[in-house]
Amino acid sequence: MSHNLDEIPTLKSIQKVSGISIHRIKAYFPSFDDIIYAFINKIDQSIKTQVADSLATNKPVLETFIDDMAPMLYQKKDALHILYTRPYIRGVWTQFIRSKYKYLLVQYNRDNQTDALRTEYLIETLMAFISVWMSQEIPEPLSEFQSRIRQLTDSRISIWLS
Repeated sequence: MSHNLDEIPTLKSIQKVSGISIHRIKAYFPSFDDIIYAFINKIDQSIKTQVADSLATNKPVLETFIDDMAPMLYQKKDALHILYTRPYIRGVWTQFIRSKYKYLLVQYNRDNQTDALRTEYLIETLMAFISVWMSQEIPEPLSEFQSRIRQLTDSRISIWLS
């Protein structure tokens, strides 16, 4: 996927890059969608576990995002860049994380259980921050991103644009 910016990679192009025969690729991944889901699950696997552990401590969600989740995302910036910038995978990825993290936020935070709209706003806002950050050719350094998010979330939205 790192070689195919706008079009879904073909099995032939995957074979060329990986050196694995098309027959063997098909044995593990009958369709390209299966490759996408395997890639998504691999990226999300460690992130989800660590985020769930952080949320279970009742640490505020924004602090969890800035202090715990952002460093994990930065470590996976190359893979996340692909997920956020390839049109053939971006929608699947964002729908996947939207549903997964909505479930986690509701599971670990009582306020999110009673105020569904608040949860939706929170998820969409955090996803937008991540999407902009990871869509950059070279994402800004982690400390600058954390500082930016703290600054943006500590001020009224009208100040962001001035």
